Amino acid sequence: MKAQAKERRAYRRAQSVQESAAADESTPADEGTAAGESEAAGADESSDAGSTSSEETGGAEAADGSKASYNVTWDDMADVKMVLIAPGAIPPGLPEVEAAVNELTESQINTHVTIEMLEMGNYIQQVSLKMSSNEQVDLLMTFPGGSATFSAMQSQGQLMDITDLMSEYGQPVLDTVGDYIKATTIAGGIYGVLVYRNYASYVNALMRADVVESLGLTEQAQSIETLADFEEILAAVKASDEWSQLSLLAPAAGNGSIGYIYSDSATSTESAYDLIKGDKLFATLISGELDIESVAEGMTGMDMICVPIMTLPVKTQTCTMFSWVVPQSSAYPEAAVTLLSMMYTDPEINNLLAWGIEGRDYVVEDGVANYPNGDSNVPYHSSDYINGNQFLVTPWAGTSADFRELALEATKNAPVSAYLGFTVDTTAITNEMSAVTNVVAEFSKQINTGLADESVLDDYRAKLETSGIQKIIDEYQRQLDAWIEANK
Repeated sequence: MKAQAKERRAYRRAQSVQESAAADESTPADEGTAAGESEAAGADESSDAGSTSSEETGGAEAADGSKASYNVTWDDMADVKMVLIAPGAIPPGLPEVEAAVNELTESQINTHVTIEMLEMGNYIQQVSLKMSSNEQVDLLMTFPGGSATFSAMQSQGQLMDITDLMSEYGQPVLDTVGDYIKATTIAGGIYGVLVYRNYASYVNALMRADVVESLGLTEQAQSIETLADFEEILAAVKASDEWSQLSLLAPAAGNGSIGYIYSDSATSTESAYDLIKGDKLFATLISGELDIESVAEGMTGMDMICVPIMTLPVKTQTCTMFSWVVPQSSAYPEAAVTLLSMMYTDPEINNLLAWGIEGRDYVVEDGVANYPNGDSNVPYHSSDYINGNQFLVTPWAGTSADFRELALEATKNAPVSAYLGFTVDTTAITNEMSAVTNVVAEFSKQINTGLADESVLDDYRAKLETSGIQKIIDEYQRQLDAWIEANK
């Protein structure tokens, strides 16, 4: 029954995205509050929502498992060096995975692939060293931080414009990602390819299932559609004799004066998951994708109810967090882009990079992957969201066998920012950005939890002004206006 309920909620999320896209509703670009302004200062774009149909994304053809046609125009074996992120420690079973990948690539695209995995903790530093030394790197995964971000590497001239290469060698990739290629297109040039993964995201009301069940509110909780609906559940929990000792929300934006927010939210370093696990908290508002409920249950050790109450638009910043690029130091750019074509259309290479070698690192039962005999001590295990096409990776245990189909449909129909592809050159506002960032860090917990009084909010606004928030907004607006004009 619990698994069926999860699938119903996942289906409901997918349905809510389709309805949002069909209605072609938009999300305001600015909240109009000081907190909204400070958030805009750190964002890549406004979040006006549009919609992208399944025909526009072109994902269905790539996700059905059909073989793509690859354009190989070189006679000698190319030797592509690929650098990607290891979510944890470097897996000792990587050499065997690399060998299995080469069984595919050498026969199909006349390319040998050398795979180098770098741990997240030193990824930025190592990528910077490779770029500064002009080391051969043919295919590289960008990182959502520091000098290894897509925007930073592109602005530093470290990436090839692969527009022509994509037309000749990367058409299967273009057919797969469709209009999402706009996210990595700058001034008409394609400088990378976003990982094709689940981009449908929501603000979710996440609640302890045991609490709502004991109060007879399970059906009502699962039917939440708005914040007002959610507040009814919070009020009922607060008024109950059995659960009134629980804090109701943390660490989330809200009205602290009502008494819903965890009283130590402004100073606590504990996450909402930690507080729920410690029997201190009932619920939280959290942004996430279709499988956020499974993640929450794994982190808290409790059954949870997760209901989407807002669909978030897909933005440039989201798409470029993890993207594949061809550095200027590439020796085999044609083969690198052809390898991308395989990575976006071939299920076998995607499963190898994500889960390793079937039978040794994972087994498939009832359409989902899991560790052999439940033993996680395997030579290789990575992740499904940092490869090529997540929708071609066998779903992992804890999700349904049709989870990829649900996620693909949701992604096809997710509302997309009208400004997809817009990024800001912050060179002229570097000092102001640093000053505003420091102010936001100082006040964010007090403001976002609603626990501060009006005098603190006034102080926050005043410090934003003296730090140059208006100059930042004006510069963003100037560049956005120019971008809109150029993309008419």
